[in-house]
Amino acid sequence: MADTLQGRNGPMAGVSAEGHLFIAEHGEPIAFESLTIDNTVGGVPLTPSIYGDAVCAKFSIETAAIRIRVDGGAPTSSSGHLLEVGDIVELVNAAEIANFRAIRTDSTSATIMVTYFKSSG
Repeated sequence: MADTLQGRNGPMAGVSAEGHLFIAEHGEPIAFESLTIDNTVGGVPLTPSIYGDAVCAKFSIETAAIRIRVDGGAPTSSSGHLLEVGDIVELVNAAEIANFRAIRTDSTSATIMVTYFKSSG
């Protein structure tokens, strides 16, 4: 592990040697959704009525590449973080979940599989 945030019982979060973000304790899973990412102007958001009070989300990309933003801005097919089929991403707080927007990068819509978590404390 290259960089970690240490807790009383070991690493809580960090970046692995391969560059992958990890969270040691997600909390309790509370919801799941399968979301189609198309070319909606402004990007496709996550679904508030599904994620509710989630404080973390983990999703995988299927079918096609997408671009995302979590700062409240709108991704485009050429602007935002590029994610490929098979990538797994973690959103680490409620603001990232609420601000998430995604758009497909070409003519093929993608599907993301999202699991939401709440604090176990």
